[in-house]
Amino acid sequence: MIKRKQWLLVGLILLAAMIAIAFSQLPPNWFSPDDLVNLSSVLTLVSFTVQSILALRFLAIGAQLIFIPYCLLQSPPLWTPAIWNVLFLAVNVVNVILLLLARRPVALNPDEEQLYNLAFKSLNPREFLKLLSLGSGEREKLEKLSSFQVNATPVSQFSAEVKRFPLQTGQNR
Repeated sequence: MIKRKQWLLVGLILLAAMIAIAFSQLPPNWFSPDDLVNLSSVLTLVSFTVQSILALRFLAIGAQLIFIPYCLLQSPPLWTPAIWNVLFLAVNVVNVILLLLARRPVALNPDEEQLYNLAFKSLNPREFLKLLSLGSGEREKLEKLSSFQVNATPVSQFSAEVKRFPLQTGQNR
């Protein structure tokens, strides 16, 4: 794992060096801020075509990271769209983190795994754990309620008047 991270770091350094050399060979007026808005728009367009929500979020983050400098390089700076895009960027980053956390593998203890294999194979393990957590919360509430002494009237002593109303259909109107 550490070697993998080291190779990744070396690769990023080499990529940065190659980009720096390539940019040093360009003429002085090669860059226009309009290029940023065009690139941002292309990334946004591509994000609308992908099927994966995670890929869409990553493309949207890239588009926003490119569009923010465009707004700030204008004279005068376009603060309103820049601030809005910072907000959109934050929302997308949080959602990417949540999507990645949701993709983590789920660990079931032996009892849960046996129950899952017997009756809940149609659910994915994460949905099964969510279902279990709902049930465990109700069990705790019932345990708390059962510890109280309640003087309740038996159901047999209650009476209720039931009124019947005729069922109205479209023919009787």
